[in-house]
Parts: sequence; structure tokens; C-alpha cells
Amino acid sequence: MPAAGLRWLIVGSPRHFAEQAALRGARERWLSEARLQAFASATGIDLARTERALAAGFDLGTLYLVDSSGWVRPPEEPFEERLAGSAKLERPHPKLLRVSGLAGSVPEALLRIDDTALAIAVGDPVLARIVEYRVRGRLERVVPALRGAALSRLPAELLRPGSLRLYALGPFSGEAPAGAGPEGGGLIAGAEAIAGALELEGNVVKVRLAVAGAWDAAQDREHLLGVWNAVAASPLGHALALDQPSAAVAANASEALLTLELALDAERLLTGLETVAAGKLDRLLPAGDRAAPPPAE
Repeated sequence: MPAAGLRWLIVGSPRHFAEQAALRGARERWLSEARLQAFASATGIDLARTERALAAGFDLGTLYLVDSSGWVRPPEEPFEERLAGSAKLERPHPKLLRVSGLAGSVPEALLRIDDTALAIAVGDPVLARIVEYRVRGRLERVVPALRGAALSRLPAELLRPGSLRLYALGPFSGEAPAGAGPEGGGLIAGAEAIAGALELEGNVVKVRLAVAGAWDAAQDREHLLGVWNAVAASPLGHALALDQPSAAVAANASEALLTLELALDAERLLTGLETVAAGKLDRLLPAGDRAAPPPAE
């Protein structure tokens, strides 16, 4: 993927989380067998068998990449069906298949890379074309996403593959998380990139957060801890059990990087996430942050 225009990136292993015993209850409630089968029918991909996948947001569109470990049928077939007669099929190379067209009014493109991987671009088909050119050995001067100016400043371990990695690139609006106060807004506004790594060990979720920027090591470390404590103590933080870590929260700082490491109870965290996913987030926010009720008819 190119670094230019990237706004956010989520990459990880769906199969890893499908096999974790601590997530069994959440999977049964969120991703029932019927839902997984419906997804496989609509996409040709069994998420529970998929080893590596990612979603990336760019200025003009979204790019999805997935390996072939979970394919249950040729994924171009259901994709072509979705394009409802507008599909255009091309073979730019014997091992490449390109399908493009409109899903409603939205341009989409699929690139199948032999029996190895699949790329789908939504909104901006050029994203799939860039993947194609890279596969064919072109665009050598295009900087890959994780080597871009912002993300390359993050710790090396956060740039290596893992069960789940999340990245966001600045500039940010400076809007702080609910309950974080003005210090949180200052940290967000000063961030060039934010990364998160999540690993599940038994019933413990280990999280590492990193914020790249230009920092005052001593002062901003205290700001980071203050922001975390404020978020953890908020109604939302309480619902997610952020105020009940399994071990002491560790914060470190340098002139270029702020990091936060914590461990959380997986079941409590998932219960809170289910509350949020069920549309009950509004009741967890302070009164001043809640959405205004719709006007009376």
C-alpha cells in the first residue's frame, strides 16, 4: 500500500481471534455461524479461516487486502454479481485478474493475485491499480505505508505483523476523547501518528499505544498518564473496565514518542464493547457530550 493519502489502517489475523477461547461467548453473540456463512456467501471469504487481512482508509477511498487462506469460492464471482451488470473483467497479466464497475453509484475494483491474495478498492479504484503495479514490480519509488514519514517513527515492534495493529495518521482535529479534558486535546493535536497493538493471552488483553510527535519527555508523559486516567475514570472507561487494569499502567516518553502499556480483563472489555456496539454509547457519555434529541415534529 502507498503511504500517500493514508489516513488509517487496521491489520491483523481474523483466524487468530476466531480460535481464542476467551472470545467464544462474544463470537457466538456477535458473529454467529449464520452471519459468518452469510458473509462467506456474499464475498467468497470465510473470515474464521482467514490468516491475514487489512482495511485502510485513504483520502478518496478504502482499500481491503486479504490472503487466500479463507477463500471458499472464487471471490471475483460474488464481487461481479454485486456490480449488477456494470462489471468489466481484464487480465493485465496471466496471474492477475482485474474486475471493476459500479456498486450502485460507488466505483469499486477487485484485483485477484493468482491464488495468493485479493485487493478490493471502494470509492477510488486507483488504490487497487497501485497494488497491481507494485505486484508487477513497478512504482518502485512509491513509499510503502509503514515506511512513510509518520508511521516509520513508531516503535519497530508496532510495525511488525501481529494479531491486531491499528494506525492513524495526523494531522488530527485536536478533539479529545470523552472525559479527557483539554490536555487530551493538546496531545491529539500534537500527534503525527498514533498506533495501537493488541494481543490476547488467555483472558488478558495486552495493549500498547504509541503516539509519535515532538514532545517534552517529562511533561507530556504526565499529560499522557493524566489523559488515560481521565478516560479510564469516565463513564465510558468504566463501562469498558479501563479503570480495572490487570496490571499497573506503564507510560514512557522521549522527545519523539509517547507510549502506554496496559493489560485488561478480556471478558469485561468485551462486555463493555457489546454495550457500545448495541448503540448504548450515548448513555455512557457525560451530559454535555450526548447527542441532542431530535426536534419535535
